[in-house]
Amino acid sequence: METGVTGAILRLYSVESREMEPGQEEKGLLNIVRDAILPPEEAANNIHDIAEEVVEEFEEAEEPAVPVAGEAVAGAAAPAKRARKPREIKPTDSKSFFRARAKDVGRFKFTSDGNLLVPPIGGEESKILPLPYYSESTPEERKEIDTKRRDDILAVEREYDELSRQLHVAMEEWKSSGDYVDAVRLQKELLALDSRRTSLRSPIRWGNKFKNPTIKAVLMHETAVVDEKNQDMKLGYDVMCLVGRPYTFEQEVRVRETKPEAKLAAEAEGAEAEKEESFVVFGPPQDPEYGILSPETPVEFVYNTTKYTSILQAYYVERATQVGRIDMRATLLKSVNPRTIRSIGSRVVGVEKKEIDMPLELLTDIVKSLVLQDARYAPLLRKTGVDTLVYAEPLDKILGVGLSGEEAANPSQWNGAKNLLGQAWQAVRKGLPAEEEAVQSGGAVLESGRTVQDVKSVRANILKGYYRRRH
Repeated sequence: METGVTGAILRLYSVESREMEPGQEEKGLLNIVRDAILPPEEAANNIHDIAEEVVEEFEEAEEPAVPVAGEAVAGAAAPAKRARKPREIKPTDSKSFFRARAKDVGRFKFTSDGNLLVPPIGGEESKILPLPYYSESTPEERKEIDTKRRDDILAVEREYDELSRQLHVAMEEWKSSGDYVDAVRLQKELLALDSRRTSLRSPIRWGNKFKNPTIKAVLMHETAVVDEKNQDMKLGYDVMCLVGRPYTFEQEVRVRETKPEAKLAAEAEGAEAEKEESFVVFGPPQDPEYGILSPETPVEFVYNTTKYTSILQAYYVERATQVGRIDMRATLLKSVNPRTIRSIGSRVVGVEKKEIDMPLELLTDIVKSLVLQDARYAPLLRKTGVDTLVYAEPLDKILGVGLSGEEAANPSQWNGAKNLLGQAWQAVRKGLPAEEEAVQSGGAVLESGRTVQDVKSVRANILKGYYRRRH
């Protein structure tokens, strides 16, 4: 006895065929297949393909039993099943094309321009299924989306305010008369409006999990005031952050009837190439223009209540402290020669081979402290504009790029070098105020809002206290 969809169709067919005229059985079976399997809108396109399979099963069920030679037959012999040919898919779109290609890669191919080539099937000639063109939405299209979204949000806000007033009246009526029907209804409508307003503001939302972040990472802003001693402390627990995106995929990527113009891609490549070619390379302290940015340049400044003689010394001393090698602080602080500092500092291995979590953040903080205490750096950094700063040091692939000269301006030859010092200078440059804002009455205002005179006074007092403690 047949089971499942085929069995149900056969039972329906056996009932309806009793009322049919001779020769109408096949037509009746097709109608049953169409009504039982497919929705009305899909029946016209696929009814014949599926009906053939069902008709074959029906014919197999109606065939008389055929005994097999050489086998004992007890009662009725088992029917001999006829081998069925696999039904061939006739692609009409990209989805059905790739279904067919998965079964026969050799026949279903692509044209030279990337469209889908369907081979001859069922007496039909081969045909090409053209694929649409896609491109990024233009600024005008995004502006139109933003304008419509803004108007929709304003309309929802007005409706929300009106419902809020109605809810207030309904709540007063509920308190006085006990009738709560309107209050409950308006609350549900307000919830729906609030959900719609959130969806309009940010159509796509997802959560991003930060595992045990630092205090500085949670604040997520360069100008946030954080105690230097506590900014690298871990929270001790994970933090979930809600991230939103103002455009859906369909709004960002548009379907085009014609191929996008090649000049747009060429212009984008040209702009990218121009951006990549903009470098400022600084090397040893002897460089007359940008040598002051070198970590080996002798300059006294205070970081974390400790006086240092160069950026290189400050970085390796603070790194040794963070990895638990406090015993190396005195040795590094006594060393003034950059080559000696680099040799000792690079060989310091942390306790249990520990390494600092965020070396770039450490170096950025050191450089920022130096800029606040030495007025020579801010004007030089502003002079570099938005160029990429590159530290050209052949022996250092951590702070620099491991190259020198013109080779350092080619990122393809860096071979995994990090250029941390160049990135640190860029981060500090980004936080500097504009040059016209930096000059006010009372002196040049630095990032902290203090004048140059204030910085020199504070620095002098710190150095005085430092020498008093030593002597």
